[in-house]
Amino acid sequence: MSISKYILLLHQKLRGNLSEASANELDHWRNEAAENEAEGRQTENAWEMSRRYKSGFQPDATAGFAQLKAKMQAAEPKVVPLKPRRNWVAIAASVALLAGCFAVWQLYNSPSTAAMVSVNTKAGERRQVKLPDGSQVVLNENSSIAYAPDLQTGTSRRLNLTGEAYFDIAKDAARPFIIATTYANVRVLGTAFNVRAYRGEAQTEVEVQRGKVALEGNTDTPPLVLLAGQRGICRLDGSLDRVKSPELPAHSWRTGKLDFRGAPMKQVVEALERHYKIRIDLDGSGIVNCPFSGKFDQAPIEAVMETIAVTLEAKTTRLAESEYRISGGGCK
Repeated sequence: MSISKYILLLHQKLRGNLSEASANELDHWRNEAAENEAEGRQTENAWEMSRRYKSGFQPDATAGFAQLKAKMQAAEPKVVPLKPRRNWVAIAASVALLAGCFAVWQLYNSPSTAAMVSVNTKAGERRQVKLPDGSQVVLNENSSIAYAPDLQTGTSRRLNLTGEAYFDIAKDAARPFIIATTYANVRVLGTAFNVRAYRGEAQTEVEVQRGKVALEGNTDTPPLVLLAGQRGICRLDGSLDRVKSPELPAHSWRTGKLDFRGAPMKQVVEALERHYKIRIDLDGSGIVNCPFSGKFDQAPIEAVMETIAVTLEAKTTRLAESEYRISGGGCK
């Protein structure tokens, strides 16, 4: 990933308008390698120096460089052979610091760095958001998005996401829409899809309803192109996987519908656990890989468990308020 992205995140942090999603992304980058942390500290130090200038100050980079070079040359030793090399290293370092201060000054005084617009949801809350470019977002509970206020007119369309959301992106071939999560970027032109990237889950999931989506991790691995009815997974290490998902179970939190068409029971259980926020124990059951078909629309979990029991001749037991066990049974 480009380091300029993280310099911008550092700038937003220093101004106090960094979103929670971006803060997580920045912390992850700084903790990845010692050189990243060193780069972060250097940028912060450069900003502290640049804060001493008045807001109306207009730096003359050319004159500043000329003065700096003149002072360095005046102090440069004429006889000792090793000194010139060290001086040029010092000059390079000083010029780099000067350029860094100037770049940070530009960031802080650029009109494009206005405070991000943030939208958050609490437990049990969902929100529908219309973005400035016409795109629609449905935000699931315990989630947040952040985007620049010039999303409609800027040179790019970018949004940070923590949690889960459904996106219906307005088409704009000249400006791809990018959704940034902790572990991955989702790049689209105009399409509809679901993204899940909750904190504490070591992966980003994308399930495409319409159009085409590119899923890319924070590595040099080529992006994974996903079509309608496909799900992509990006893990912490940057590895990518694609699986067929024609029933779109990841969308059930929004639609209330679950549609299984010969899906292995292991996948069915995973979808049920996520949708109903329960735990289902399949240990000791012989139906883990059995295919299961069934359609449920706003159905209570008891009705789903009864259908599974009848279809696969299994026994379902409620162990606690949000815990079930399926035992016995077999494939048909």
